[in-house]
Amino acid sequence: IIFMMGMYSVALPIIGLWFVFISVSGAIIYYTTEFALTNKKVLSKSGLISRSTDELQLKKIEGVDVRQGIVERMLGYGSVVLSGTGSQKVVFAGVDNPLSIKKLIDSKI
Repeated sequence: IIFMMGMYSVALPIIGLWFVFISVSGAIIYYTTEFALTNKKVLSKSGLISRSTDELQLKKIEGVDVRQGIVERMLGYGSVVLSGTGSQKVVFAGVDNPLSIKKLIDSKI
């Protein structure tokens, strides 16, 4: 029994630190990601120190797809994937109510 209690005294702080790390990294991603829909293009920017930018002209969009898993559907968020000519893609990941965003983009193209 003493051995088991010693295991928990080591494992619980590690699990707690892991949850803190996941929460902090998720917050950084959330606050450093931007999505935009203009009258000419869609744009996705992300990154805190290094920056990644994807953009696609509205006239080049060939498809708009929504991706949601079971948990994402229950919580009301998901990803909107915009496919362009060739292999070009722009992904709006982790957005609230992705079906309404898909409808909005569909109305612009």
